[in-house]
Amino acid sequence: IPDAAETVAEETKPVEIQGGWPAINAVIGDLTYGKRRLGHVELVARNTVAANGHLWQIQKLNVTNPAATLKSSGSWLKRFDGFNETHLLLDNEIKSLGGMLTRLDMPNLISGGSGSIKGDLSWEGTPLGFNTESFDGTLNIDLRRGEILKIQPGPAAKLLSLLSLQSLTRYLTLDFRDFYSSGFNFTTIQGKADINNGLMNIKGLTLVGGSATVVMNGTINTQKETENLHLLVLPDVNAAGASIALAIANPIAGIGSFLAQLIFKDPLSKLFSFEYNVTGTWADPIVTKVDSHKF
Repeated sequence: IPDAAETVAEETKPVEIQGGWPAINAVIGDLTYGKRRLGHVELVARNTVAANGHLWQIQKLNVTNPAATLKSSGSWLKRFDGFNETHLLLDNEIKSLGGMLTRLDMPNLISGGSGSIKGDLSWEGTPLGFNTESFDGTLNIDLRRGEILKIQPGPAAKLLSLLSLQSLTRYLTLDFRDFYSSGFNFTTIQGKADINNGLMNIKGLTLVGGSATVVMNGTINTQKETENLHLLVLPDVNAAGASIALAIANPIAGIGSFLAQLIFKDPLSKLFSFEYNVTGTWADPIVTKVDSHKF
């Protein structure tokens, strides 16, 4: 399917078929949409009567390839005035996060990585018109053992650059540039984000890596490509640091509570911890160091 299909799907008014759209039960052995190599696709959907347009109940939309298996269900509403809205429940089991992103035409962002990304998302547009700027819903992230690579140009790349601390290296009191200059190796990434009209509210996103543990709270605006984040960075100065940090990290607890508990269990970490406020744009973040030794 060419990229132009998205524009056609968004702009074409629904065909006036008696009783609405037909049911469909389709199996596609190998689907490519634009440059995105999706793989094996199964779609089961049926028409439901709606007063304001055609509503497809998507009973199953599964995508399987060597990198990941996505199971989803939801609905697609195309109103008579041309407005589209899609809602999907997502359960994505990932064998290779880097491989999955490459198949989605976002190469060289992640190496390795496995785990799951689950969500309840809706957006303005068709299922093909995947519109991150109008996202609503929740995302739960649980990833293991990968590397956020040295970032290349592009919106998704700029966001990953922020998460991988590449924008923070020149602000670190100790010289950890060698750890971050080529990428960020992680053993675990866990967290939750609530999304409202493209504004992501991040709650206790925890990145545990070989060089540091990072706990992140705050907001990311996918429409304006801006952020307002509070980061706690704990360079891994002892073997137990990462496991202690991961055990304590809790989306309900604030960063202050997290740090206080960590220092109580591991006082040495107090000497090597850093806190930052990060604002501005993804491309040019404004990083302000915060006094992290007040607990």
